[in-house]
Amino acid sequence: MDYASEQAIQWYGDEQKSPHAAIAERMKFLLDRQSTRRESIRRCQQIYGVDLGAYGLAPDASIDRRFSINHLKNSVDTLAAKISRAKVLPFAVTSGGDYMQRKRAEKLSRFIDGAFHDTDFWTKSLHVDLATLVDGTGCMKVTSTNGQLQLEVVPMLDIFVDDAEARYGQPRNLIQRHLMDRSVVRALYAHKSATEGNGFYGSLATRRACIDAVSIPTDAEMAEFIINSGSDLIYVYEAWHLPSAPGEGDGKHVICIDNCTLVEEPWARMRFPFAFERRNVPLVGFWGSSAVFEFAPAQEEHNKLSHKLQLAHNLMGGSHIIMQAGTLGKTVALDNGIGTIIEYLPGGSPPMTFNPDPVNPQTYAYRNSIPNEINMGLGLSNMSAHSELPAGLRAASGKALQVFEDFESERLHVFHKLHEQFAVDVARLIVDEAEALLAADVDVSVARPTKSTLEEVSWSEVRMDEREYRLRVYPVSNLSKQPSAKFEQILSMAQYNLVDLPSLRRLLDMPDIDAEEDLRNAPLDAVDQMLYNMVEKRQASEPSDYIDPAFQMERAKLFYAKCLVDNVPERKRALVADFITSCAAKIAAMQAPEQAAPGPQAPLPGEQTGEMAQEAAPMAGEGAAPPNPASMGVLQ
Repeated sequence: MDYASEQAIQWYGDEQKSPHAAIAERMKFLLDRQSTRRESIRRCQQIYGVDLGAYGLAPDASIDRRFSINHLKNSVDTLAAKISRAKVLPFAVTSGGDYMQRKRAEKLSRFIDGAFHDTDFWTKSLHVDLATLVDGTGCMKVTSTNGQLQLEVVPMLDIFVDDAEARYGQPRNLIQRHLMDRSVVRALYAHKSATEGNGFYGSLATRRACIDAVSIPTDAEMAEFIINSGSDLIYVYEAWHLPSAPGEGDGKHVICIDNCTLVEEPWARMRFPFAFERRNVPLVGFWGSSAVFEFAPAQEEHNKLSHKLQLAHNLMGGSHIIMQAGTLGKTVALDNGIGTIIEYLPGGSPPMTFNPDPVNPQTYAYRNSIPNEINMGLGLSNMSAHSELPAGLRAASGKALQVFEDFESERLHVFHKLHEQFAVDVARLIVDEAEALLAADVDVSVARPTKSTLEEVSWSEVRMDEREYRLRVYPVSNLSKQPSAKFEQILSMAQYNLVDLPSLRRLLDMPDIDAEEDLRNAPLDAVDQMLYNMVEKRQASEPSDYIDPAFQMERAKLFYAKCLVDNVPERKRALVADFITSCAAKIAAMQAPEQAAPGPQAPLPGEQTGEMAQEAAPMAGEGAAPPNPASMGVLQ
């Protein structure tokens, strides 16, 4: 098929009566045009260690790893683990928004956090990172099943875009090819619940008959594999055409098989439901560059040298004996016995052993330098690749380790930034999918884990206009990954009073102090919860009798000042002001002097009561005058 005829195929046009036929022709063209790239991906996968039997293909005979360790695979795995270790989480931020917008953005951030946990984003992103390094481009699809968000890692061999259309990296048409069991396709698109309307194309009976009649794949990639496996798999194509502009209504989404269109519906979103990751920015086109493709020559050189060393050791690895001809006088066969005696003729030279080096020592050094060159090219240090510190850092301080780690991160800066952008793209697609479900009267909810509970967050509570916020990504922790460097960073922050003691314990992130931290922060958390409920839920609260009222008032004043900065309406601040007044009254009551209880009149100055006089009188025998007998009623 020439390019002119391919250009005339527009499966998304309104005049197109058979989208499936146009998409099938488009697929034939793309498979033929991109065969070289697809073969390159499969070769990279085989070099990495993927069994091409998964594609029903025989391995490339030119790739032989029998004589060597796959150092390239080890380096790629290390880099993928290092990138995925930088756990990132997108947050919604507003620009000059009022209090309500900022609070809604905070809720949206919590929704994204919960969605990432529910869909297991961080685990699946490791697969995407690995595909990025091996295939050149990694891909994740955001979809939903039964009202629940889903993330799907998509192999790049199942994604098709036109190279000419994707010259500037932004194609407007994309096709995904699924290999699915026939019964699953029938259940999804020809079940009795899949009635006409809701995007389903044609009648239920027609779709069922076409699904039953469509043949298994006949292309060279899969035909022999599927036939030999005895499975009943068929190709399902899903195609998207983006709108020419927001609100134009010319976008389209089609799901089809070779002989029938199953779903045809408008597509109003301005992006595909896919997030793509690359390790560097492509200068031209859509696809990224594969790290395996780039460093495959180095691994193949290592393989070649390992093969050479193996042959040399097989040939020269044993002991050789040199002697003059006729020295022994007879033919002697050497054996591996212990204490074997070898006799030679008198006057003859004794036999000598000869053990030459199998190869030049520089050959060993050259071969052993190749893994380090691969690591350096990928931006990995020996500390990351071999889990060991360089010789000069084995007794280094935490600060030195932090500087070394920062230097390594600089070498991977581009990959880190693209990885962060990938997380932002996934968050945008999650928002798109949640909004589409809400339009279909399905309110998506996610469970965001807190320290001890799960917070339920629904999309209807957090939805915002995309023009009101921006998604930014922050690392979950900016602290060093090395324990000693992390501890030194936190101590430096405490030394300059940048954090208080509760925050210090929280940053240390030690499980054995979590319970103590929760207990010490309970008064603060309780007051903050009361203040939050006053503003958000209009729930009035009185100061707690079991928490210091001065602490409650100080916290409430800070919260009130923040409300003023955020332009919180007066009606929402009123309850906080009442709470501050109640705290002040409670403090005043505690500081007032206690009222004396009513009792006997106090004696005049110089006068003592009987009890007081008795206590003041000295005891007899302690230097006091003896009592007067007359005063005791004793007559003389």
